[in-house]
Amino acid sequence: MLFTPEKAREQATLDWNSQSALNLVVGTVDITVPRFHLGDIFYTESISCDYSDDAELFCRTYNLTIRSLLKKYGVPTWSPVKRLPDAFSCIEILAKESHPFSTYHPASDQEESVRKRILYHWGSSRPFVYVRLLPSALLLWGGTLANQSGRIDVIDCIKSEQWLAFYTYPRAEFPQLPWDESVGSCPKPF
Repeated sequence: MLFTPEKAREQATLDWNSQSALNLVVGTVDITVPRFHLGDIFYTESISCDYSDDAELFCRTYNLTIRSLLKKYGVPTWSPVKRLPDAFSCIEILAKESHPFSTYHPASDQEESVRKRILYHWGSSRPFVYVRLLPSALLLWGGTLANQSGRIDVIDCIKSEQWLAFYTYPRAEFPQLPWDESVGSCPKPF
């Protein structure tokens, strides 16, 4: 990729118009955690692991172009920040609409890859329930970790599946979670 300010402005405009705007950085992005950071509007993505003045200028120009589009049009409804439910809403959604996780099947190879990466963080535990939210293109999983804390992962299914967020629910504060009734009681650690 040729790192010029003109290309950066062009790419930012294309990404905005295709509803895939990003927060670009130079350096590595940790894929073991969600690529969306609370307080941001879009996902963070690296354009190069190796620093160069040209790559840094490209990122700055791209991000400034995105900020000017935000100023002009406001935060778009398709952005991750507008579609991410808060921790309490996730509990309510799973309480009303969830299905047993044993019936979950990834809808694509990309979703399967994200599933494997996220389940790694569950250790020996697995989610108990899930729900696919079609209007917002989100997928929620809920369950209890080996330490007995509840956990909900939020996966963004727009374009390329992304791990959007996860929430944890300490049992001292959340003694009853939506999936507890479906499994009879709080599961014991493995």
